[in-house]
Amino acid sequence: MVRLEERAALVALLRARPQGLSWGDITAEVIEAGSALEVVTCPPP
Repeated sequence: MVRLEERAALVALLRARPQGLSWGDITAEVIEAGSALEVVTCPPP
């Protein structure tokens, strides 16, 4: 089961769309990092 914090991080990323990233790009970043929380705390350069 996905933790609530992980879900919240993913929703926050999708809403904020940092650096103008598309949802597909954000999804790829999350898959690569293995966690939305990881992307939120250590965003790519």
